[in-house]
Amino acid sequence: MYTKLLKHECKANLRYLIPLYIILFFTTITVIGLSYITFITDKLPFITNLFFFGYILSLILLSAFTIVLVIYRFYKNFMTGEGYLMFTLPASTHALILSKLTTAMLSIIVTFFLVFASIFLVGNTVSRSVHLDIPMQSFSLSNYVDHLGIGNIFYLIILVILAIALQTLFYYLCISIGQMITQNKLIGSLIAYIALSTILQVVALIAIVPIGILVKDPNNILSYIHILLPIMILGSIFITVIFYLGIHYILKKKLNLE
Repeated sequence: MYTKLLKHECKANLRYLIPLYIILFFTTITVIGLSYITFITDKLPFITNLFFFGYILSLILLSAFTIVLVIYRFYKNFMTGEGYLMFTLPASTHALILSKLTTAMLSIIVTFFLVFASIFLVGNTVSRSVHLDIPMQSFSLSNYVDHLGIGNIFYLIILVILAIALQTLFYYLCISIGQMITQNKLIGSLIAYIALSTILQVVALIAIVPIGILVKDPNNILSYIHILLPIMILGSIFITVIFYLGIHYILKKKLNLE
């Protein structure tokens, strides 16, 4: 059942995201083309600047829309009238949550990958057009491996994936708690968001203290990264599990669909 739910969620998200990905593709190509024309012929500078502004705006809107979409899908499917249908499906609460989480993570990862790929292509084009002395090997994977080491890069990838999962579950938990606070679930979610954000900030400040003791030389923090990254990963896993269990408990025992 998890697989069927996942396919349904992916189709629902892609229905909104694919048109935006296509727009991003053509916007990127247009900006690259206009950049070449402007720097070679010194024509169309106003139009190029206008398109470049629109390009930056489209990157921001696409990133924001993806995050809003995954939040909206969770709220709409679980906290509105659709919740009656969702919880009559022959699927466990774990399957329902995990299908939402997996789809959300895939959507966010694909979107941000395309955004960074687009920025890289446009930045490379502009730097070549104006003859900026930026060696491309400085952006290569081998350069990062030399500086950080393959083990630390592996840790960073895991940390990024965990951060996406943690942030997504944080939004889900706020919505889940919010529907218990007040009849107005949106206001309740906002209250839960503010309260949980404050608590997490306090926890983060407390966690910084032992890290500050551990790192003797802040100017040479790279020498401690092999110690800090595993600690951050373990902390992220712990918080992610707490968030997930909280969401599961609320949806299983405390869900209010009225």
